[in-house]
Amino acid sequence: MKTFVAVLALAAICLAAPQGGGDQAATILRYDNDNIGVEGYKFGFETSNGISHDEEGQLQNAGSENEPQKITTQALSTVRC
Repeated sequence: MKTFVAVLALAAICLAAPQGGGDQAATILRYDNDNIGVEGYKFGFETSNGISHDEEGQLQNAGSENEPQKITTQALSTVRC
């Protein structure tokens, strides 16, 4: 019985170990970053494993004293399943 429990525990440890999927070897294919600190920003990236993200934001009410400033954003992401 002790041997069975020991083998079962060893099997559980082996199965719980990281399997090292393809995401570990993913490389960045594209990276864009346009942010000079005024008005807005734009950035995006794409990786070799099919993940991509593009985002753009604009500052609203810049320089207004009585209105709060806010940033409006648009984002698009895709993930390979």
